[in-house]
Amino acid sequence: MEHPSDHLIEGYANRTLAPEDLLAVDDHVAGCDACRSRAAVLAPVAAPLAELRSDLLPVESHLTDEQVGQYVGGGLTAGEKAPLQAHLGACATCAREVEELRAWARKRPGTHRLVYAAAAAVLFLVLVPVVVRWRSGPDPEKQPSVAGLEALPAQEQQRVRASLEAGVAQPPAYLSDLRGRPEALMGGPTPESFRLVEPIATVSVSDRPTFRWQPLAGAEAYTVSVSDEALRPVAESPPVTETVWTPAQPLSRGRVYVWQVTAHRRGERVTAPAPPAPLAKLRVLEADSARLLDRVAREHPDSHLLLGVLYAQAGVRAEAEGHLAQVPPADRYFEVARRTRERLRTVAGTAGMQP
Repeated sequence: MEHPSDHLIEGYANRTLAPEDLLAVDDHVAGCDACRSRAAVLAPVAAPLAELRSDLLPVESHLTDEQVGQYVGGGLTAGEKAPLQAHLGACATCAREVEELRAWARKRPGTHRLVYAAAAAVLFLVLVPVVVRWRSGPDPEKQPSVAGLEALPAQEQQRVRASLEAGVAQPPAYLSDLRGRPEALMGGPTPESFRLVEPIATVSVSDRPTFRWQPLAGAEAYTVSVSDEALRPVAESPPVTETVWTPAQPLSRGRVYVWQVTAHRRGERVTAPAPPAPLAKLRVLEADSARLLDRVAREHPDSHLLLGVLYAQAGVRAEAEGHLAQVPPADRYFEVARRTRERLRTVAGTAGMQP
């Protein structure tokens, strides 16, 4: 579809559109960075708060697939329906699933009983969003997008299948802590600075991550400093003229690090990040997890959904988003890929920004 109008984008952000329009705009926004940014700008305060409130709810607080099917299919008494309505008024996630299932049912007149049966038959359909795009076909675990799943250790297979059934792969809880918090700025105005590029608020598979930053006009050289969480120095680069540096010695795995870059320009020193910007943090992945990811990436480079889920569960944001973006709309688990990308951006604080 063409870029939606401001009216449609605002209705999408508020979840006030008709189900058909909501789905159409949602599909467009999922693949259009420009419209995703417009939605972030046009959305009033109520919409982000509703989404945040939904994200903060524990998984067990959301409606089950059977409850969603009962609500859409009808047949509930007033007493049974009231608590579900109260929940939907406070939970944007469940309200969206209801709208998606209603849209699916409207395309098939006389299917209210089928809707209920489909939602109740968890062993076959499991997740309401999957119903929207479900098509009969081969065993879902034989699809190219999850090739190599059977070769994973049993525990990892279970985690991946749980994400597929839940409709989204959850990043590790500590990933949100890597975002850092803005610092209080005392004194005069913020000095001229430049931006760090990567790795920030993410997990590194390599124990020798490559640090990148934007250039500062007139800078003659740069120095990179890496510290542990207690801000004790761990590594420092020699003066480099390019905007990239990789440490010669590996960093300890399973640890969180803070890094900054100092630009040297005509006798002055300019450091990034500068207050009030938060500290730039990353975590180096544990050895066993790194070996597993390297093996799957080497043996099944085109298994984009599987790799995207594994990277997301490990908190490796760039690689996760890169693979998930390559899952085609026709894939059985396209919604899993889309929702996981959204979840990663929400946790990392980059929702509405360029990937």
